[in-house]
Amino acid sequence: MAPNKYRAEYSTLFGFHERNVTICSYVPKQKKAVILHSTMHLDSAVHDDEKKKPHMITDYNKYKTGVGAMDQMVGRYITHRRTQRWPLAVRVNILDVAALAACIIYYGNNNMLKKHTNQRRVFLRQLSEELCKPLIEDRSLNNQVMRHHSTKNAIEDILGVHLGADPDVERNVEPRDSTGRVKVTGSCHLCYRSVIKRRRKTRKRCEQCGKPVCDEHSPNKNILL
Repeated sequence: MAPNKYRAEYSTLFGFHERNVTICSYVPKQKKAVILHSTMHLDSAVHDDEKKKPHMITDYNKYKTGVGAMDQMVGRYITHRRTQRWPLAVRVNILDVAALAACIIYYGNNNMLKKHTNQRRVFLRQLSEELCKPLIEDRSLNNQVMRHHSTKNAIEDILGVHLGADPDVERNVEPRDSTGRVKVTGSCHLCYRSVIKRRRKTRKRCEQCGKPVCDEHSPNKNILL
C-alpha cells in the first residue's frame, strides 16, 4: 500500500475487511501513492480510461469541494474556544455544523426573503436567543438570581417584560451586595462619639434605635449575613 518504486504507474491495490471497510492505494506516478479508505465502496471498480482511477478516488474528488466550502463557512462564525478536551471540541463543532445546516434550510424554504450579506449572522443571533430563552425564563423565577439588580435588568431586557419589584423588597429582606452579604449600613455611631473618633464600617444596626453599631458596641455578636 505504501509508495514503492517497483509499482506500475496507474496501478491500484485494494484491501477489504469483513466489517464493510475498503482501502485502496493508487499510483498516479512513480514513487507516489494515494491511499484512501471507505465504508461505501465495497468493490474494486476502476474507470476504463487511460489513468484507471478507482471509483473511490473520483467520488472523493467529486464531493470534497462541498466539504471544503462547509468548513470555510463554519469557520466564519464559530462557537468553540481553545480547549484541550476533545469531547468539548467535538460537541461545539457539531453545534457549528448544525447551525449552518439550519441556516441553509431556513433560507432555502423561505425564498421570498431578501438576500443580505449579514443574513447568516442575524439568523445565528436569533437562533441563540431562542435557544437561551427557556433557560432565562427559568432563571427569572429564581429569587436568588433576581436579587442582583444588574441580572434582573438584563433578563427584563431580553424577555421584554417587567418582572415586578425586587423580591427582597417585597419580603422585607435585608438588601445584599454582589457577594451575597448584607450591605454596609454605615459607620458605628458609638465609635464616632468616643474620645478617639473612628469611622468603623459595619453591617449591623441597633434593634432599638436602628442606628449602625459595630461588634464591639453590640451585645449580640452574631453578624447578619
